[in-house]
Amino acid sequence: MTATYSFEPRQPNNNPSKPVERLAITKVDAMAELDAIEFAVGNLFNPYHRRILYDRYIKTNTKSNQEISDELGYEKTQYHDMLTNALLAFASLYRDSILVVEKSEK
Repeated sequence: MTATYSFEPRQPNNNPSKPVERLAITKVDAMAELDAIEFAVGNLFNPYHRRILYDRYIKTNTKSNQEISDELGYEKTQYHDMLTNALLAFASLYRDSILVVEKSEK
């Protein structure tokens, strides 16, 4: 008995033609995304920024903005300013600032 091998062509749009192959590619893409997010959050300079983003978006049981601001001892407006700054800092570190968009003034 001789083994035979075939290289099945991909579909016209270059997507894999097999469900298992698509699943493997999706898993690899998801793992790369998690690595990029972890890198960006882990490299935030301000520890409060790291904590806010982790507690609000990454933890399995995420906390509300109110819970986080109460724990940190910030007023609502102070907390939202801190959250905005944390998100901007994250955007600048995530995948070489791909999320940062400069606005031009008219």
